Amino acid sequence: MWRSRSRRCTATCARPVLRAWKLGAVTTPVRKRWSREHTHDLWVGDFEEGPYVLVDGEAVATYLSAFIDCHSRYVVEARYYLRQNLDILIDSLLRAWAVHGACKQLYLDNAKVYHANALKRPVAGST
Repeated sequence: MWRSRSRRCTATCARPVLRAWKLGAVTTPVRKRWSREHTHDLWVGDFEEGPYVLVDGEAVATYLSAFIDCHSRYVVEARYYLRQNLDILIDSLLRAWAVHGACKQLYLDNAKVYHANALKRPVAGST
């Protein structure tokens, strides 16, 4: 009984969407907030906690620094580091720019490392 009720609900919920698609009501491509028209229009960067590694016999946390292109969803740069600071961010950006060139926009979250004064000066001059 539960199984037939589930199938009925799925069919009922999907019916209006399928009907609109068949009628041609959905003609424009669906745009998502973090997608762009062209490659390298917007990169999103972030730090994420990674696995623990042994350094001199002691378990040490690692951090993944990654940048993703929003058009292609291609990982432009991703590397594990033992620290999470401005030097690491600059190293990741320079590596990404050396391989792929500069992006038009760069989106970073509100983490402490992105509020460094050394990063604010060059970015403020480019806007």
